[in-house]
Amino acid sequence: MSTLPPLTSSPQAKEAVAFQRAAVARLKKEILGVDRNSRRRYIRDFHDEFRSFETIASLDDVTIACYKSDIVYVGDYHALPESQEFAARLLREVAARSREVVLCVEMVYGRDQGALDRYMKGEIDDAEFLRIIRYDLDWGYDWTSFRKLFDAAREHGAAVHGIDCGPRSGFRYIRRRDAYAAIIRNPSLSNLH
Repeated sequence: MSTLPPLTSSPQAKEAVAFQRAAVARLKKEILGVDRNSRRRYIRDFHDEFRSFETIASLDDVTIACYKSDIVYVGDYHALPESQEFAARLLREVAARSREVVLCVEMVYGRDQGALDRYMKGEIDDAEFLRIIRYDLDWGYDWTSFRKLFDAAREHGAAVHGIDCGPRSGFRYIRRRDAYAAIIRNPSLSNLH
């Protein structure tokens, strides 16, 4: 019977183990596709709202509807790069036809708006922006797919606003976060509760 060598407890080994555990947890979540929050009221309300549809819309139909609208919400499946690619494509299509387009993103806290503004102006690079907003710690999804949204906004001169606030953990804070997002974009709503 062979014995295993003693485990090292160096900071690098601990960091590697933590990284691997986090990667395994993300993979399990992605593979299993089980959402433990699916019974929450917020999710039930969402599913009830979109339980049926009339027809599948083409990209042109969606673009025209967006162009005619004052506000467009695009649901994002954060772990699916195609979701951000679609949002970036839609943003380009709408911005090419519109005078003013504003992109509001959940992935950036409102408190980090200054860093976001500097990033959009090209005053800081990706690495500095991600460090300032603590991207890996606070968001953690694949940056290359989310960067496409910022690139599309920059190409068309669209303003970009970070509209999230903490805490992000749990659905019990989701209404507070939604209210904060509304206030960031329209401060006149700040007296509504």
